[in-house]
Amino acid sequence: MIARLRQRNDITACVRLLASVHATDGYPTRWPADSSSWLTPDTLLGHIALCGVRGDSAASGWAVASGLPPERMAEVARLFVAPDARGQGIGATLLETARSEADSRGLRPVLKVLERDRSAIALYERLGWRRVATIRAPWVVARDNEALLHFYLAPE
Repeated sequence: MIARLRQRNDITACVRLLASVHATDGYPTRWPADSSSWLTPDTLLGHIALCGVRGDSAASGWAVASGLPPERMAEVARLFVAPDARGQGIGATLLETARSEADSRGLRPVLKVLERDRSAIALYERLGWRRVATIRAPWVVARDNEALLHFYLAPE
């Protein structure tokens, strides 16, 4: 298994993989109108992005838990692994790659995940990520009208 930075010529394969994940898991919750731009990799097994943290309610929760301002955090986002490639350590490798990159920039990795994504939550917790807050996800309509969104900090 090789983890590497995404190249421009990877995007088409990445969009196909994301469509497979969406069909299997419902992630992303809303299919993006322009999926190539949303991902802004020919044997692609997974994807991860590292983004700046905006000053929203998530940033506030992470800031309180970590003692760091949003500009000192990096959000792990757009993480997905091909359904037929799961259980091989790909998600853990992607998370470690993103964490290492954030560390090299002096940033604390953070992430958020819906309650329904239990296998992702199990991975994060197995790797030592710590849940620091939970809110109702305002942009998700769940069958029980209460989709929970959990916020995590990477281990130090």
